[in-house]
Parts: sequence; structure tokens; C-alpha cells
Amino acid sequence: METNNTLVKSTQNLTLTQRLKLRDRMPCLILDISGSMCKAVDENIEPDVSKINKLKEILKSINPLPRFMYTFSSDSNRVSPSDIQDIKPNGSTVLSNALSLAIQDNQNHCILITDGEVDPYDRDKSLELCKNLIIDIIYIGPDSKVPDFLTLLVKNCKQGSFASKADLASPNLLTEKIQLLLTQGDQYK
Repeated sequence: METNNTLVKSTQNLTLTQRLKLRDRMPCLILDISGSMCKAVDENIEPDVSKINKLKEILKSINPLPRFMYTFSSDSNRVSPSDIQDIKPNGSTVLSNALSLAIQDNQNHCILITDGEVDPYDRDKSLELCKNLIIDIIYIGPDSKVPDFLTLLVKNCKQGSFASKADLASPNLLTEKIQLLLTQGDQYK
């Protein structure tokens, strides 16, 4: 497995055209920015570092970021790499709006990064929308196992989807996992 530094170095040698083609083949990122993302990564180790700030730090180290990125809370938005530093957590966890945006943009492979469960009223709609998508879920929440709904979401998705627990307190490992998923994503297109 290549490390993040190797992947970054390998993309630095590409021409602009090659980088743009690579970026277009990458899975999209769907980022949870609900209110719970303002909580500390770990109250005992880093009480002053919020999950959203750690996630921003991780995303800042990924090069290139995909062309299509979405945030979701009570609302969903398309975001660019330059928007990431301005993201502020708020609201509830309504995933279906972000999935709808990804589908509108003809995305078929998404990497979902979330710290919790989707709001109960949004679950059926999210399950319906994910049927034709590949969704790789990186769960960064407080529980030691992936929540049941996220496991159900994966089972409802197109072949190739999975969910895994990741730790924001280990940013290098999480960065490598996201980078690997982004650069291997074109195998599903």
C-alpha cells in the first residue's frame, strides 16, 4: 500500500490535464457538518480540538481533492476546496439532500465521512437514494463500532460499498485511508 506522501508525490509529476482527468474520476466526498462536529475529537487528549477542525486539517493535506464535494447538516451544499476552511458545523444530520446533489451531478461513487446517525425522519429517503450508488463510509464517531443505520445503508447500496471505523485522533492514518479511496475510486466508473 502506498503512503499518502507517495501518492502526493506521484500526482505532483502529472500534467495539469492529467490531474484534471484524475480528479474527474475520483469518488465524490460527502462531509457531515452537523452540530455534533463541533465537539472535541477526544475530551481527554485534545479537549480544544473539534472534529470539524481536525477533518479540515486532514482534507487540507489531501492533494488533489475531488472535483465534487458536498456538505450536509440540516441543509446540503456543493463545496470547493477553497470553501473547506469556512465550513461551520450546525444543524441536524440530513444525508438525503447530499445524496440527491451527488446524483444530480452524475456521481456514482461517494465517500461519506460522518460522526453519527442520520436523523430518523431522513433514513428511508437516504436508503432509497443510495440504491444505485457505491458509498464508502468512514465513521468518525464516538462509538467503537459503526452505527446500525450506516451498516444498513451500505447493505442497501450498489456492490462495492463498505463502512469502517476511523479515528480523528490518528489523522495520518485517516488521511491515507481517504487518499487511497480517492485514488482507487476510478475502478468503479
